[in-house]
Amino acid sequence: MPRKSKLGEPNAFWKYGNKFYNDPWIDAIAAIDNDGGNVPLIEMLLSDATLDGVNRHHLADLLNRRNHNGDNAALVAMLLSDAQFGNTERRDLADLLNSKKLVPNVGQPPTPTYAESWAEAIIADAVAGVGRLVKQNKPKKRAIAEISELLSIDEGMLGRAVRRSTGSVRRAAERKEMARKKK
Repeated sequence: MPRKSKLGEPNAFWKYGNKFYNDPWIDAIAAIDNDGGNVPLIEMLLSDATLDGVNRHHLADLLNRRNHNGDNAALVAMLLSDAQFGNTERRDLADLLNSKKLVPNVGQPPTPTYAESWAEAIIADAVAGVGRLVKQNKPKKRAIAEISELLSIDEGMLGRAVRRSTGSVRRAAERKEMARKKK
């Protein structure tokens, strides 16, 4: 059942799979986030559809977010590595999904990598810009002021993001770091 906002409307997050992407892999992964349905992902794994690096990362993220007992750790590591993920591995994962329900982790927000918002992307880029200026020996306060003026972002909000005191910014930075390591 899709989650609803306080006003009773479906949250945009639960609609990302269909609305913002034209990618059957993300639709299949979003189906598990929406209602726990494994069938679309199993069908994609058994099909001849190419599993590129970005969607491989999204699949690893799904298995990591639904790694309740730590059972998926080796599979996540394999998906994030350069190891081959061919037809045999896809068939094995489909069999696993067919026999196992993916249970969400307790106490962890279920924010998938494919659902990064435009605002999170802007803030993450601004934080990276501040980091580049600081590496060039510019004082952190001055770097924050320059980037916030350049991108028209509230200086206090950017300062909190740089300190990583905002959860969504911290998770977005971690997701970007995971994706960077994958490349």
